[in-house]
Amino acid sequence: MGSNYSRIKCDRRLPDRLRKEIRQRRLSQYRIAIETGIKQPSLSRFVNGGSLKLLTAALLLDYLGYELAAKSNKRRQCKS
Repeated sequence: MGSNYSRIKCDRRLPDRLRKEIRQRRLSQYRIAIETGIKQPSLSRFVNGGSLKLLTAALLLDYLGYELAAKSNKRRQCKS
């Protein structure tokens, strides 16, 4: 995939951005599955609005040239 990764903000819009990226590049689920090892039924569920496990999402991000990175080392504290 190369070392020139793009960074995108990880938020609730991320799945929609990935779906759009797949469509814009005209990538088939079959091709992505063969090249990443992600099972095609998992890709199909995702493309049609489902979710992905974090490891699967990381594989897909890497394949598309993105990097999954932690936002910061700060821990959020929950108020009780």
